[in-house]
Amino acid sequence: MRGNKDQKNAGGSKGSGNNKDSFTEFIPNTTTDSRCIISTQNGCSYMNRKKKRKKREEGRLKESRKRKEANAQSVLNIQKTIPSTHTVYPPPPGNILNNTKYYEDQYPASLAAKHFVFALIWTFGAALDDQSKPMFSEFVMDLIAVEIKTDIGLDPEEADAIVDSLRNSSQKNNNTPNQSLGTTPKFKLPYLVSDDFIKEDPYRKLMISVSFPRDIKSVFDVVLNDQNGQWERWQVRVSVYKYNLQQPYEEILVQTEDTVATTTMLEMLIKAKANILVTGTTGTGKTIVVNDFLHIPTVQDISLFFQIKISAQSSAKGIQEVLEGRLTHRRSNLIGPSVGKQGIVFIDDMNTPTPEIYFAQPPIELIRQSVAQFGVYDRMKLTFIRLTDTVFVTACGPPGGGRHEVTWRLTRQFHTIGMPQVGAQAMTTIYSFIIVGFLSNQKPSLPATVQELAQPVVDATVEIYQETYSTFLPTPSKSHYTFNLRYTSSLISGVLHSSSGYQSSLILVKLWAHERCRVF
Repeated sequence: MRGNKDQKNAGGSKGSGNNKDSFTEFIPNTTTDSRCIISTQNGCSYMNRKKKRKKREEGRLKESRKRKEANAQSVLNIQKTIPSTHTVYPPPPGNILNNTKYYEDQYPASLAAKHFVFALIWTFGAALDDQSKPMFSEFVMDLIAVEIKTDIGLDPEEADAIVDSLRNSSQKNNNTPNQSLGTTPKFKLPYLVSDDFIKEDPYRKLMISVSFPRDIKSVFDVVLNDQNGQWERWQVRVSVYKYNLQQPYEEILVQTEDTVATTTMLEMLIKAKANILVTGTTGTGKTIVVNDFLHIPTVQDISLFFQIKISAQSSAKGIQEVLEGRLTHRRSNLIGPSVGKQGIVFIDDMNTPTPEIYFAQPPIELIRQSVAQFGVYDRMKLTFIRLTDTVFVTACGPPGGGRHEVTWRLTRQFHTIGMPQVGAQAMTTIYSFIIVGFLSNQKPSLPATVQELAQPVVDATVEIYQETYSTFLPTPSKSHYTFNLRYTSSLISGVLHSSSGYQSSLILVKLWAHERCRVF
């Protein structure tokens, strides 16, 4: 039986090609079989490709590292050159993470808390309109109304007890309705304390007191002075305007608290390479404030600035041609300003392009792509061209009168700054500097009776505008009743066109009356 079995197995192995013994007969000779040679060659080519790919990756990493170093150096150059109102502290020695003591000395906790509050105000409140800012100001003041400041360390048990009392007090205050804000709760205590934070280091300061000057009306009236760590009014930083007869009327900018605040925000955000959207109604000074800041000589020395004017007929192709034409082609797929400079693109009236039949706006989408994806596509080669070292500063008004809604996909890419309406007091200040400067700088000098009319002319102009603005409201049948500060600017401009031959106060009054009838 065993012999028959062996014979069967032998017979099966002889006739079957799947048996292991029969498979060994077909093992190729590694020195003569061509299939093995091809396999060896493929293996070698694979290793060569792998080495080349590794070299390319190392080259890209090295190039990226150089580019980041160049960008960091350009940022440092910008921070050193632009006149700043904020102190730039030197970097800590050695490893940053191991220099807690250094940061506690350089950045006092009270100053850090004030910086946080200032950032809170101008991050969430910068885009608010004139009606919402008082409510936001009250909310912020209530948010930091009750503070606890400890100058000595706390034991863990004392820290736990204070945390519990704070949490209970915060919940009690949050359940109390705020009469001035409707149903919005009044947050008396900021919920900034956690058990883990204090148990980690019980000798930390539990809370830092942040208080505003008592005589301010709004949190938007003050700015943090890094030199002394104290709040100061924006009014302190307003420069006195000196009238220049050679300066065109359209370029005159008399600084106010609002314009100084906006300029400071522009400076800080451009240093941080953040894209900016300036909004506001017609005549609030969006364009002139941005242009005035970007034309500062120190800013022009370290930046490449150019403006793109958009109209209802603007096309995406035209905007892209301006971008590629004004920026430098560093490589075939990389454009930007010269190395070491900061590119600043100012786009005015961004929301004026007319939507297509299905509401598409190609110019708006090109701007969105440039900001969100840091580049555009080449229209001929269809390759992506990256945009580097460039920020976008845009301006637009509310929808209506030829302006359209802007998609949120675009606006979310910007830090929004709202230009407030110019009040009667600010208007009086602005036009007083202009009229007084004009009448007092005429050669030959005008009589004193004519120069004394400067303030009455300004007061009458502001009063006429206020009455017209509040009386003649726009209606569906009279939609052209949209009065703004351009009307008063036009009236004052007409008065400034008078020559030095007007030696009588009566002639000046008649000229003002004529311009009032022409404008209003």
